[in-house]
Amino acid sequence: MAGVTDWAFRTVCAELGAGVTVTEMVSSRALVYRDQKSAKLLRKNPGSICGAQIFGNDPNTMAEGARLALEISGCDFLDINMGCPMPKVANNGDGCGL
Repeated sequence: MAGVTDWAFRTVCAELGAGVTVTEMVSSRALVYRDQKSAKLLRKNPGSICGAQIFGNDPNTMAEGARLALEISGCDFLDINMGCPMPKVANNGDGCGL
């Protein structure tokens, strides 16, 4: 949920008892190109189980993006977005267009 599950939202969810939280979706391509704005979206909440969510459509870029996402964030697991229905995402072969 891009624009919703930011660090502040995940912190509140964890404080209210959520067992697991997941970051906003971040482009695997942006991570490979070392985009700092995208990397900041992956900040893990201390003391909680958090997954880093990436999206993309190229297997090699996604593999490198996945490695970087976990390295940058320190998150506990990786989630690949395969459900985003937004035309901007899906029409590019990402999200549910994967």
